[in-house]
Amino acid sequence: MSQFNAPTGQDNRNVYVIPHKVRAVHTESSEFTPDGVKMVHAQSQWDKGNEGEGVVVAIIDTGVDYNHPDLKDNILGGKDFTGKGTYMDGNGHGTHVAGTIAAADNGSGIVGVAPKAKILALKALDDDGSGDMRTVVAAINYAITQKVHVINMSLGGAHSNALHKAVQAAVKAGIIVCAASGNEGDGDPNTEELSYPGAYPEVLEVGAVDYSGRLAYFSNTNKEVDVLAPGVNVYSTYPGGKYAYLDGTSMATPHMSGAAALLLSNNPDDYKNGSDILDLSKEDGGGGGEDGDSNPGPTPNPMPKKPPLAPKVDRLKFLFKLLLLLLGSRRGK
Repeated sequence: MSQFNAPTGQDNRNVYVIPHKVRAVHTESSEFTPDGVKMVHAQSQWDKGNEGEGVVVAIIDTGVDYNHPDLKDNILGGKDFTGKGTYMDGNGHGTHVAGTIAAADNGSGIVGVAPKAKILALKALDDDGSGDMRTVVAAINYAITQKVHVINMSLGGAHSNALHKAVQAAVKAGIIVCAASGNEGDGDPNTEELSYPGAYPEVLEVGAVDYSGRLAYFSNTNKEVDVLAPGVNVYSTYPGGKYAYLDGTSMATPHMSGAAALLLSNNPDDYKNGSDILDLSKEDGGGGGEDGDSNPGPTPNPMPKKPPLAPKVDRLKFLFKLLLLLLGSRRGK
């Protein structure tokens, strides 16, 4: 497809998946490590026995295909905030993001950056990729109550006081919030293009580069961009057990969320231990709408061992460690 896909939501919709381009869809894949995962040097952590075990990443998006063979074992559960009654992904965007973060090393398909991290799938956007900022805020607040460690938001919209307060509350709770910078870039790094929540100073805002390290022509630039990651021709999971190549800062962001999971798992001495995390047993099968819809998704997997949690993460210290891990990345500031 030659153009980025912008959702065609109703007039009252004010938040969307970051427009992205689908290059190709494949029905099967022999297991391999995608180029983007290699570029962020995830394998150097795997060689040390660190694959993100014990870390939970909340993906606030269009949902996740919880039946995908590369994802099903790493999905703790989820929740629908759109009224659909299930957090199943009918768009493809959220499933692609999930694979980059935590596709399992299971002998087939692909491997994500943190293949032993767990996913909490929060469906805040409809299957057309659009939604209301209230559902995104509700999903962030829910992620806080579940004491996740990382939130991935490959979505954007206009500034909202409620959204900013929710992001601040998540960061105050010790959650690393990663968000896409947006795809409205004009190719001039001296001009600013802003999309929220990415442009909030509390967020780890992610821009996109190609595999040679050049800034992607579509990537937003602004003074709050923290890091650049692979966002061109990114191969990952797609609904129906499929795989796809996509472009966008939406695809760059989960590389950073996965890398954050590796850091959190690899440096437990730097963080305090959490308590009572992710008590999804109280949820309706780990998913469902706000009123507890029936048959919303699979029952959550057994609770992971209590992972390291950072109630008061020093953001600059964490970012410095992240940049040291990602030897191939460049600062966006």
